[in-house]
Amino acid sequence: MLFTISSNGETDHAKFSNYFNDSIIIKPNSFICLISGSVVEDLNNTIVTIPANTSMTLRFDPLNQFTAVINVLETTYSIREFKDRLNTVFAGLQIHIKNAFICRVRTVDDKLELAFNFYNKLSTDRGDTILSWILPTNPGQLAYEPQQALNYCTLSNSTLTFDHGYVNPPTTNAHNNCMLIQWTSSPGGQNNATPFEAQPNYVIGGGTFGLGMVRAANRESFQLYGDVPNPTQFTYLDRINHHQFTINQCPDTVASDAGEVHHFTIGPSNCANGVLFDDAPMNGYFSYAHRKLDMKFKGDGILDIDVLNKDTGDLEQAHTGRFAIGNMYRIGLFQNTNATATVETAYMPIVIQYDYQGQVYWWPGSVQNTGGTYGTALTWNTKNTKYNPGINFMYKNAARDHNASILSNDYVSTPTNLGADNTYMGCWGGNGFQNDTRGNNLVGRFRDNGLNEAIQVINGVYNNNAAYYIQQLPVFKRVDLVTPEPATPNSSKKNIYAMTINNTMLQTKGPTCFSCLFFAMNDSAVVTLPNSEIMTLIGGRNTLNITQGAVIQLGLNQTFAYDIEVFDDAGTGHQFTLTDIASGARANILFNTWYQLCYFDNGAGTFNVELVDIVNENRFTRTGGVGALTSGRLRNPMTIAGSDSTMTLNPASDYFSGHICQFRFFQQPRYAGITVATWDEVRTALVNGYSRFGTDPLMVGAPVETQLVNETASDKYYSMPDVNTTETNSPFFWCEGFKDANAQGYGQFSDILMIQNVKLQYNTRDRLVEDKAITDYGVGLTGLEQLHTAIAFEDYDAGNERAIEEVLDFQTVAGPDTPYFDEPAEVSNVALEDEVFNVEITNLPHRSLNGKNHSYDKTIYQLPVETTSKEIQGVKITEHTSEQKVWIPLNNAGDIPISKLDIQISKEDGTKADNLQEDTHLVLQIEQRGDII
Repeated sequence: MLFTISSNGETDHAKFSNYFNDSIIIKPNSFICLISGSVVEDLNNTIVTIPANTSMTLRFDPLNQFTAVINVLETTYSIREFKDRLNTVFAGLQIHIKNAFICRVRTVDDKLELAFNFYNKLSTDRGDTILSWILPTNPGQLAYEPQQALNYCTLSNSTLTFDHGYVNPPTTNAHNNCMLIQWTSSPGGQNNATPFEAQPNYVIGGGTFGLGMVRAANRESFQLYGDVPNPTQFTYLDRINHHQFTINQCPDTVASDAGEVHHFTIGPSNCANGVLFDDAPMNGYFSYAHRKLDMKFKGDGILDIDVLNKDTGDLEQAHTGRFAIGNMYRIGLFQNTNATATVETAYMPIVIQYDYQGQVYWWPGSVQNTGGTYGTALTWNTKNTKYNPGINFMYKNAARDHNASILSNDYVSTPTNLGADNTYMGCWGGNGFQNDTRGNNLVGRFRDNGLNEAIQVINGVYNNNAAYYIQQLPVFKRVDLVTPEPATPNSSKKNIYAMTINNTMLQTKGPTCFSCLFFAMNDSAVVTLPNSEIMTLIGGRNTLNITQGAVIQLGLNQTFAYDIEVFDDAGTGHQFTLTDIASGARANILFNTWYQLCYFDNGAGTFNVELVDIVNENRFTRTGGVGALTSGRLRNPMTIAGSDSTMTLNPASDYFSGHICQFRFFQQPRYAGITVATWDEVRTALVNGYSRFGTDPLMVGAPVETQLVNETASDKYYSMPDVNTTETNSPFFWCEGFKDANAQGYGQFSDILMIQNVKLQYNTRDRLVEDKAITDYGVGLTGLEQLHTAIAFEDYDAGNERAIEEVLDFQTVAGPDTPYFDEPAEVSNVALEDEVFNVEITNLPHRSLNGKNHSYDKTIYQLPVETTSKEIQGVKITEHTSEQKVWIPLNNAGDIPISKLDIQISKEDGTKADNLQEDTHLVLQIEQRGDII
């Protein structure tokens, strides 16, 4: 009798039953055999055995590689188990700041394979600052606000040398955002250049290389790289990989050679043996003609930007326009969508300018009090009071919540967000942000000559004007109220605010403007005339000597023949009255009234002063119009509410009684023909801001953001890609013929950020990279020698033990379904877990001996899987017809009535197969012994 058995409709195709409508009687002394059978095997049963300590490396690009050990002990996985293991080790981690890895199982042309994919994540970044992402431990500036160490990837290498007459002076404050380039000068003109290299260094072929900036061991060393195409200007600039710096000073066309130009350049370079630059994108070198980008800051206040035209091979001007001191520039790349995807046109330089309108310093002057309201406790020694620090706009990376900060789209939106408790924007003038004041900070601090910390604080009187700018304020006192004039240095409670910018004073050699709010308080009970009616608003020192004194003094209540006295850089005072612009009447500067004072000049001695009653909106200006400073420039400000930082001057007139806040300092390049009208826009914004709540960006320290290069017709410019180029792209600051150190302490460039192409965290990024892993261009997998013995990578390069793709098609749709790297590894021919299947009929009385597990079971036949199978659509179908019937005795002495047959397809060891898909088909035959013979 023949039985046709099928698992059709069953949930388990390895263990099922077929029922019969009529009872069947199996006669005595019957035998059973398999005529034919077929099983469908899921190829997920394919297995791989991975040797112990096998590792794999993801190469997102030559500088960003991540290695992990797949398994410590030798382990056998099914294909899906192995896929899951890879995704646990690699895909489950936040390795890359923008891209991700995933391994998947798929069938291609009826063959099973593993797919190793890289793809852009749905989110472009993690929302962290680049510092906390790349350098989680924040080395270098642990005590400060975390963004202090933004520049840790930057190192100015002063041990390298140049030929062609260039010197490489030391650069201060490497590894943090206070990095400052201070070039040397000489009467004849000194050539200066500052090269950079990255930290941490890489070890390649036994040699240590600061990849990219100077020694470029490979072609991908130090390029800017933009991940997103550019449909809407600079919105899509890659905010991870770019160069960034602030312009601190420029050549002075009046005082120095008009031909002197300060450059930021990107182009090919070569440093022989890591010691001598024998080629660089600067004058005198061969690669000067191959500069990709050249930003030229000129003494007439003009910035010219030249970009290499890919069609002509020449630099051409892509932008020209004025710049201000304190402007920040960010240089990156984006992918141009107007050009074909070739290396010459795929990635174009982009330059963004952040214009602070010349504002280089801002001291709010307000305070915060911890632990509740002020109450009656207003002094340092009775309440924990924190003073808002001065913001040095030469170092903007130290400012939090700032739209020019890395990975931040916000800035200080209201002036109330100027906390001294490390919560909001703030940067001490000269030394970065520090979250405590007074005791821990020698740069920018209140000075109390009595050393008793009795600096009082009162609430400002707002009158609905400048309310958000005049917060709780310190009271500046000129004398000890108990000890009247003449006060001695030891008995006085005189106090001031002493500023130090880059270890020096605010510079006034260029066109200068500053503004502050003040509220004078009458202390005539202890200060006698004439000192009781004279107060010093701002103090400072001369440039060429250490003489200190007043910069701006007030004559109050029309007591004198003048209202304002301005002191030039030789210490000469210039007295004048102020006139109401509307009525023509002389001003009367009163006690207990809020004023805004604004001084502005052209950098060549022509100046003016404007005074505004911010409550009544009365505006006053210098009687007779502009004046002239004898020395040609203003004394350099250093102190607020006092004449000198040492506080050795005793006359009460050299100090201030009342409140001063909102001190802002501005500077512009100096050039012939500039007038005081250059400050009209700034002055108008300040008046509107303080008297009418104007919203000009400079009021809250926000820059005006402008794209300077690549707004239109960008496909004509040469590419600076991260991949597929035979030239290095190194950044240099340089100047030919530097004659005039025109800004002592300022330097020429600051706030420098030169990040190599870092997209992996410091702790996870491979820093000891072999030549064969890092050479050439492309992305993929490296270090595959051991893993390749277990699975067969389609594009395996045996010489370099890697599989990389050299051409990157840009991925326009994020997510794992659109990978930009796809490396298959075929696994169809890898061993199956079982080479045979046992066919068992479990409800009949026969017995078979299983030598594998040394026990009896119900096997009637073994299907030889490997010799009779074929693969279709990811499954393996085994079909077998017995060439010769193998009869198994049922050992039944009598009849056996049955209504069903129970079937189990077992593994070689007798356990049920667990990888079968529908359907299992069997043809069985049961006959009596006599019928067989």
